[in-house]
Amino acid sequence: MKSTNEDPRVRKTKKALQEGLSEIMIRKELRKITVKELCIKSDIHRATFYSHYKDIYDLYEQIEDSVVKDLKEIMDKQKNGMTEFFRHVVEYIINNKSVCKMVFRNDYDTKFFSDLTNFLEKSVSDEWKEVYGDHAVGFKMNLYSVYHISGFLSMIKSWIESEFNCPKEEFIGMLLSMDINFEYYLSKNIATEKL
Repeated sequence: MKSTNEDPRVRKTKKALQEGLSEIMIRKELRKITVKELCIKSDIHRATFYSHYKDIYDLYEQIEDSVVKDLKEIMDKQKNGMTEFFRHVVEYIINNKSVCKMVFRNDYDTKFFSDLTNFLEKSVSDEWKEVYGDHAVGFKMNLYSVYHISGFLSMIKSWIESEFNCPKEEFIGMLLSMDINFEYYLSKNIATEKL
């Protein structure tokens, strides 16, 4: 979770609040968490909290937005295929465990998953247009995209919820294997189907 233009003290304060919130959310719903409780947990003064956020929901939304932004940057920087993308995503999650546990633990109908799904669908659609041509990206291709992205996000969510039970390299290999098999299926079927 990068904030390169911020003062180091501000970054430290925000990180403490983010981690404090993620720790409290292990046992409590967001709507039941007070600013006072979070500030005590994070050892941050209430006035300092309010100098950065309107309320708990504002903090949480900014965390979600930051994670989506960071994952978009990883996707945009992808130059050497999906292996690099999966590796960077997995390393990002490991380096931001507490925050990722918090945002990925929620249901799929949240703004976070909606934003994440939308940008992944656009990225996949753009990539498939490039590979298969504009004419290939129709309704059926959109269904394939939904299936592909839902599977990817479900694997990430389950891996996080398992407390990273599967070793990093093995998990990256699983993601890559699923992606390669799916791409192979598409390449074999795209010629025979009117997508």
